[in-house]
Amino acid sequence: MLVITTQRIMKNILVALLTLISALTFAQDGLDIFEKPISNGVELWGANDGAVPISMEISFKTLKNLECDVPLPHLAMIPSGGEPIKLLTLTVIDRMQSPEYDFRFNYIPGNVNANHDDSFEYWLPYEAGTTFKVHQGYHGNYSHKDVYALDFNMPNGTNVHAARGGMVTDIKEDSNVGCADPRCKGKSNYVVINHDDGTFSNYVHLQKNGVLVQVGDYVEIGQLIGKSGNTGWSSGPHLHFEVYSRGIKKNRSIPTVFKVKGGKAVRLQEDQSYQAVH
Repeated sequence: MLVITTQRIMKNILVALLTLISALTFAQDGLDIFEKPISNGVELWGANDGAVPISMEISFKTLKNLECDVPLPHLAMIPSGGEPIKLLTLTVIDRMQSPEYDFRFNYIPGNVNANHDDSFEYWLPYEAGTTFKVHQGYHGNYSHKDVYALDFNMPNGTNVHAARGGMVTDIKEDSNVGCADPRCKGKSNYVVINHDDGTFSNYVHLQKNGVLVQVGDYVEIGQLIGKSGNTGWSSGPHLHFEVYSRGIKKNRSIPTVFKVKGGKAVRLQEDQSYQAVH
């Protein structure tokens, strides 16, 4: 999440509304936010040339002599592809008085309104025919409190496969640091994949230089994407797997079911071992 603030005060409204040049220009992470003057106010526009939609919460610390055309705070969705869309319009109430406005932007890559396909059957994130134990399951006492996440015990360098297809949106593979303490949390290597229902999956604790895909790659279910490791907040070599939807302030983890030997899709249980079938 990134928070951006900016302040604008128009002193001579009769002149300023006709001559205002797009005063606000913000560009970062493929996101471009800019203003367009209109005869009786100003419009706020956004464009996103990144790989995934961007969710933005817009609020105002100050809003004087201006009326907004949407309820505030306003949650806007800026689709990928780079096509500009109008986010909101501010209209002057009294043209003889100076308006003042002070924007606040909170934004994250991803659709906060994503609706997970609960019928989808995930593949286990390792090679078909291999078996690994779930060391820590959903809402585990060690590091999964209030989180639907799974830790699979596996040796360093084990092949990690995509449990579901989608676009790679984020990777990290430059860390060689791991420890059994929360202070190492930011040292994990990982791959993040965006699914077609707008949710994401996260493969964490990969070994250094153990990422085998690039941001922007579209991976198929079962595709080799990395090598497991012991980086970040980790008490031993394992793979952390989690599916979640984005939130402006906090992501929401999602329980899932997996195909296992025997053909039945099940919710995995802690301390149980499961053989992958692809």
